[in-house]
Amino acid sequence: MSASNQKGRTSDKEVLPMLMSGSPDCSIDRTFIYQFNIQPIIKKTSTTNKTYRNPIFLAKEYKKMINLGEAKNQAELARIKGISRARVT
Repeated sequence: MSASNQKGRTSDKEVLPMLMSGSPDCSIDRTFIYQFNIQPIIKKTSTTNKTYRNPIFLAKEYKKMINLGEAKNQAELARIKGISRARVT
């Protein structure tokens, strides 16, 4: 056997340290190189924090608005509040 073979070994028992970046079966010149670009996670900040409102209190508020004349019916109330008519019903 020769003093130096293709994989960088000087003898059968002695192995030189090698940094491999790819396929271990190929020689260093023929290995592939990979690179990972990991983007940091950017959390979106919400401008408004939506809170849970009890549906019973909402119904009382909607009824009060209709009785006071702020809205003449449920459809107009939905337009004022910016919600669907089904949510007002």
